[in-house]
Amino acid sequence: MTLAALRSCSAGAETDVEYRSVTLAKTTLTDIVSASGAVRSGETTNVYARQNYPVAALLYDVGDEVREGDILALLDTGTLEIDIEIAENSLRQSEDGITDEERASASSSESARIQLESAKVQLDKARTSYETQQSELDARTAGQLVSSKNAVDSASDAVQSARSALSVAKIALDSADRSLANAKTELTNREGDYSVSQTLFGAGVISKNELDNADKALTQAGDAVKSAEDALERERSNYDKAQSALSQAERSLANAEENYNSTESQLSNSLASARKDVTNAELSVANAQNAYDTALSKRPPSMIGIENQKLQLEKLRETFADREVRAAASGVVTQRGATVGAPASGAMFVIESRDDLYVSVRVKEYNLPRLSVGQKAVIGLDAAGDRALDGELTYIAPKAATEAGSAAVEFDAKIRIIDDDPAVRIGMTAFVSIVTDELKDVYAVPYDAVSYDDDGGFVYRLADGAPERVSVKTGLQTAQLVEITGDGLSEGMEIALSAEEVTGAGDAASGLRIVGGVRQ
Repeated sequence: MTLAALRSCSAGAETDVEYRSVTLAKTTLTDIVSASGAVRSGETTNVYARQNYPVAALLYDVGDEVREGDILALLDTGTLEIDIEIAENSLRQSEDGITDEERASASSSESARIQLESAKVQLDKARTSYETQQSELDARTAGQLVSSKNAVDSASDAVQSARSALSVAKIALDSADRSLANAKTELTNREGDYSVSQTLFGAGVISKNELDNADKALTQAGDAVKSAEDALERERSNYDKAQSALSQAERSLANAEENYNSTESQLSNSLASARKDVTNAELSVANAQNAYDTALSKRPPSMIGIENQKLQLEKLRETFADREVRAAASGVVTQRGATVGAPASGAMFVIESRDDLYVSVRVKEYNLPRLSVGQKAVIGLDAAGDRALDGELTYIAPKAATEAGSAAVEFDAKIRIIDDDPAVRIGMTAFVSIVTDELKDVYAVPYDAVSYDDDGGFVYRLADGAPERVSVKTGLQTAQLVEITGDGLSEGMEIALSAEEVTGAGDAASGLRIVGGVRQ
């Protein structure tokens, strides 16, 4: 802002009047919708313990960064380690006491089990192969088979076209043949007329001119025969070509149909073979299952007891492994719901990812027409200092979130944080400016600089002498500025910040000095 001094005269005295002004310059005018909210994570993971043992130790606290697989807590499994050692010793004693016959039985059942598992693996492979070929068949049907069918249709159309062409050529050939016959008949007639004319001329009955006319008619009839013979030869050639084209089109159609049938057969055979492999694999699994069931039925009671001991030991070991509560995802611990000494129940930890941060805000109902998903936003955080983060409006709720008893209607919205800034923490307060409109290289002045009357808007240009009125049109409006356009505007022009100061300049004639709009 500057002060522009103008000199005015009153009763022979000169008085300097100063106005607040702004120097007109091209600028970028941005319209925004402001809101505030909190930083949230788009991905939240709850961590639960698999066992309900008391918590022995908590290794991470709220605010700590964790990676997937990190041990967050340990459970107090009490005497479980001793129980495992006892179970292991008992199993060894039982295994030491079995006979060779019992070992052979165990080996037989284990071998049958391995064969069953192998058969199941082969069945899975066969099913995968079948599903893969089924997918390939669908894709090839949409491509290769359809292409072959299109070739058949195209060849069929070509045959129909060739048959039509042959029919047209046959009509033309018959017409040329009839024309030649007519021309020959005419020639015979003209030959007879000429012979009669020669006799009559010799007898002096007709003149030489009449004889010449008869000769001319005979010549023309001969030429017509020659022309008809040539035309017949051309049409015969065209007919032969049409016949050859039809034969070629019929051969192409036969080849296209054969290729289509072959392609269809190959695809069907390939799928049938894969399906047969699945059937054989299913049969192998059934046979292996029967063999395994038979081997199990022949196990002695001592081996059954040993197998039960093994199962119980495995369960104890799995339970002992579950004493480690591990992070199911990477992120920041935002909540800890466990206490040392208390049973591990409910969500022990809440982990929120930093890879998908957004600001949750509420926007006023009257701003909705100006907002749309995809608009850019500028995000400010107290912790980020003067640095502004780039954002994008990604969500506007379809339903109002107005609280009970409130007259204001608001809608939830989300602004994705594009910039990755370590200073940004989940839960921080953020201030958001959503850019709803932006104009570059325009003139803009404060609202008070523009006045209106019946002729429209105008501003006051300040220069030597009296203030000069300049007509303008207003455009985009922001919270502080309004766009102005007009033929009388130019770069560097001084514009009065307040029209009231200009219209009140008459007070200067009374010896008052107006500075910054305040009379002194």
